[in-house]
Order: sequence, then structure tokens, then C-alpha cells
Amino acid sequence: MSAAAQYLEKIPGGKALLCVGDFSSRLTDQQDPSTRPVFSDAISVCFLSHDPQAEPMHFSLESLAKGHGAITMKTTAQQTQKMALNGIDVFSYSVKFVPKQINDLMAAHSTFQDANTHLVLHQANLLINKAIEQKINSKIKALNSIEKYGNTSSASIPITIAANHLSIKKGDRLYLTGFGVGFSIASVLLKLTAPLFLAILTYEES
Repeated sequence: MSAAAQYLEKIPGGKALLCVGDFSSRLTDQQDPSTRPVFSDAISVCFLSHDPQAEPMHFSLESLAKGHGAITMKTTAQQTQKMALNGIDVFSYSVKFVPKQINDLMAAHSTFQDANTHLVLHQANLLINKAIEQKINSKIKALNSIEKYGNTSSASIPITIAANHLSIKKGDRLYLTGFGVGFSIASVLLKLTAPLFLAILTYEES
């Protein structure tokens, strides 16, 4: 979204499609209980447009090199590359650094601390997200989708917005925070200037 916003800011009337997603089932080992039950396959497509009357979006992006081993790829006995996840490190980094970025960015933009602001975290897992929510200084409303869709990786934020669209209206503010491999964190504060038109399509594995 940060990259798309930089382009659209320079193009009056500009439009963009933001496409993200992962087929995590191809990257997880069926015998690995730390990854196989957690991740879902998902793709999202979001339409963005330049509105010169809209309030600016506020971004915060950072990467912590020391967390690079929390989520990696390993070579299996069958010589294939599969995801390896150190759950303790992922929890530790998430709970330590994600709330700090959220609190710092929100402190710099006090208008986002009211009841019309919705927090949408990357849907890592319910335990991590609840621990992050408890460390946020402002009592904004957190939206979730993990109980229904699991960890949908890079598509988890738009899927969570779509799953909770009845709770979001034009004029509401959103605080979106993604985090994971790297260990990297990216947040944005934005105000919706148009209604949401959303749909989630699900498919059974064939």
C-alpha cells in the first residue's frame, strides 16, 4: 500500500489494483504441526484511487534484521523447501515490537484514537494478536478473522476488513499493521472516504 500510495500521490485521478497473497500449503510440511494447521491459502485484490480531498495516510515501516531466523525455509528429506517457524521467537518479536510501532504512530496522530478507529492486525494467531492488543495504549476496536479463515498470510488484513465490513462505514478510520518474515513491521493510518464494496470467495481444495 505504501508503494501504491507513492505512485498515486503523483497521478491526479490515478487508480491502482493492489494484489497480494500466498499459497502457503505449498510451503508447509504436512508433518510439521507448527505450520501446517496454521496457514491458509488466500489472495486479495484491492482497488485504490487518488482522492485529492482525502486526508493523508500515515505510514511507519521498519525491519529488524536480528529476527531473520524466526521464519525461514528448510530443506526436507525429500529435498524440497518448506517453511520453518520458531513460534517462541515469532511471539516474542511480535509482542515486543509491534505494539511499540502502533503506540508511537498513534501518539503522533491523536485523531486516530477515537471510537471510530478500527485496528486490523495481520492475523498471525489469536494468542499473538490478543497479547498485542493488551499492550496498545488507546482502546480502539480490534477486528479479527483468524478464527474463521486462519492465518491468510499477506492477504490477512484485506480479508479481515472484508469479513468485518458491516462494522466499518464511510468516514471511519483504520489502523492497519502487518508483520512477519524479516522480522518486519508495516503500519498505516487512513480514513475511509468512500464506502467499502467487498466480497470473500472461498473454494474447497480439489
